[in-house]
Amino acid sequence: MKFQIKEGTTIYLYQLLKAAGVSDDYVQIRHLIQDGRVKVNEQVELKTREILKVGDSVRYGDYFIQIIKKDNGYRAREKEDNYEERVKHGSLPRWQLKTLSDQNDIDGQLRLYCRQVHEKLLGQGKTLALAESCTGGMAAQVITSLPGASNFFLGGLTAYSNQVKNRLLEVKGDTLEKYGAVSRQTALEMVQGTRKLFQSVAAGAVTGIAGPGGGSTEKPVGTVFIAVADNTKVEVKHLFLKGSREEIRKKSVLELLKLILENL
Repeated sequence: MKFQIKEGTTIYLYQLLKAAGVSDDYVQIRHLIQDGRVKVNEQVELKTREILKVGDSVRYGDYFIQIIKKDNGYRAREKEDNYEERVKHGSLPRWQLKTLSDQNDIDGQLRLYCRQVHEKLLGQGKTLALAESCTGGMAAQVITSLPGASNFFLGGLTAYSNQVKNRLLEVKGDTLEKYGAVSRQTALEMVQGTRKLFQSVAAGAVTGIAGPGGGSTEKPVGTVFIAVADNTKVEVKHLFLKGSREEIRKKSVLELLKLILENL
């Protein structure tokens, strides 16, 4: 990908990564840089506000961006209709690149965080297993969409019914009756039961109400609980998500990937 700037002007590293569609979240970009995942001119760069200029190159994962001098002269109209290919080869103007990134925001972020989960768990030598209710196996699908998942991912269980949560994940009947399937207590017992069932080092779990029905005043549609655990800690997070059923499911998976990165 080529990124054009006027001769004599500069751009910060985080600005370039954001414009290139790596992420719209500054905090996420900062973490990528500070974790040593970004290279400038093939050298690891840890400063988010590193100044870039014409001739510099930036590499992150599948992204390779070259900064070139902006051509202020006449340019023939691009003939290609395939925007993905134009992004890949650097011929898409910056404003169109941002529009394309925005249109695929959730899917793009899922791919981004999935790559980071792969890198982190492989680097730590940890195994992972998942238990899913409202997402119906979507998190496992995202994890296994990238090659190499078999090196750390043991498997996933779609625990949609209370009976499965109880029998296979050992969520207590009293917990389900008192707090309900969508609760902090159930998510906690789900993730603990997942580690036990799969004998994994780490585990993740999600339970929620994706809609369009099933919500209540106390627990409206979009109420989701996610949990992660390893042999040192357990973390449960309560989410209030907006959108269609599909959007809530995707956002739940995205937040689960983020929690895995933050805590494992």
